[in-house]
Amino acid sequence: MTWRKALLIPVIFFQACSFSANAQFVDFFFHKLSEEDGIPQSEEYFFYRDTKGYVWIGSDDGLHRFDGQYLESYRQQSDQPSSLPDNRITSRCYEDMANDLWFTTHRGLVVYHRKQEKFELYSVPLHQEPYQLFHHDEENQL
Repeated sequence: MTWRKALLIPVIFFQACSFSANAQFVDFFFHKLSEEDGIPQSEEYFFYRDTKGYVWIGSDDGLHRFDGQYLESYRQQSDQPSSLPDNRITSRCYEDMANDLWFTTHRGLVVYHRKQEKFELYSVPLHQEPYQLFHHDEENQL
């Protein structure tokens, strides 16, 4: 064995040791949501994580917001006109520049105004299938 090979083996060994000593391990935390947490049984779910860190879950039984610990559900309430207009969410959420959430239901396009904590329905022709994609143009129009 030449002196170069003899020197190279300990160098590689010490570099490997220092790399593993400096490696940072990341702990992942998974929270399984179930009916006990308030998430309904649904055939289809739509997930969206907003800029505030909330996870929004659209289902056949309303819109649900998960903050990492608690689940808050939004459902249609016939005696409250500013409630969710239809429980069946048919698309994932889109967050606009005002941090309002847009999504579709079978009744049309819905926006959730966070500051006022109210839902607003826009009746638009949805043809056969609801819209699945939202986009703002340069003029901030949806």
